[in-house]
Amino acid sequence: MTAVKEVVVPARIPLKVRRLLRNPIKPLLREAICQAVDCFDAIRGLRHPLLPPCRLRVRIGCFFSFLKVGEYRTIAHQFAVLLQSLVSVKPTTRFLDIGCGCGPLAIEMAEILSSAGRYEGFDPDAEAIDWCRGHISPVYPHFQFTQADVANTLYNPGGVVDPIAFRFPYADEGFDVIVLKSVFTHMRRSAMSTYLVEIRRMLAPGGRCVASFFLLDEVTRQAMREGKSRFEFPYEFEGCLIADQMVPEYLIAYDPEDITRMVRAAGLEVEATHFGSWSGRADFLSFQDLLVLKSGDHVQ
Repeated sequence: MTAVKEVVVPARIPLKVRRLLRNPIKPLLREAICQAVDCFDAIRGLRHPLLPPCRLRVRIGCFFSFLKVGEYRTIAHQFAVLLQSLVSVKPTTRFLDIGCGCGPLAIEMAEILSSAGRYEGFDPDAEAIDWCRGHISPVYPHFQFTQADVANTLYNPGGVVDPIAFRFPYADEGFDVIVLKSVFTHMRRSAMSTYLVEIRRMLAPGGRCVASFFLLDEVTRQAMREGKSRFEFPYEFEGCLIADQMVPEYLIAYDPEDITRMVRAAGLEVEATHFGSWSGRADFLSFQDLLVLKSGDHVQ
């Protein structure tokens, strides 16, 4: 299967340059560029009612890439196809999208989930959630979106809710499929442990969770030493490795055995591991590494 296309800043560019590329444009100029892009898209007939405005699209990907409507749509569609190959999403599936942003995966799931199914999107970005509530939910009433002010130094630095103590506002065993795309790749170990416990609580019997990671097995570590990987993680931080000391949650990587222990401690099991292309592997399923999790029979 072709890898899901994601545009990222290559690791081999010097750190100062990478920081500049992550936020290259002053806010007012950034907004002006996005407004111009939206106007141009409208002239070309690309302003679909369920297409979020440029300023929201660029928050979930590379600024210069997600200016393009086609890039945004293609990446969302490719990931949805990949997801369907890993866990069967049926019209009646109860689906939780943790880190839903402005709803790229929601639009894809709208083609699958019937009114007998259910989609819940969750994100700390209040503006993105408001947009989804105002544009997606009126068309698909069984699609609901929730915002919580969970703190994150990268995505929500002013957040007031401690992720370590956070409890998702959903019932026990309420979901058949739970997805976290590019969430644990930006999450500290202590917060991840909390999220894994909550995932176990919310996952229905027989349900599955698909989560993306940066996993540092020996193959990946060797590729990093040889300069073949897209990222490098030179700094130790709270039991994991990070790419940027100034913003720890920019990129976070974990040892696969460590993740397995954390997963099992939360009452889950790793059903499948699919390594990604980011590490320079020739055999891959997506860009990031993916784990498929299921409910375990014990807690360690």
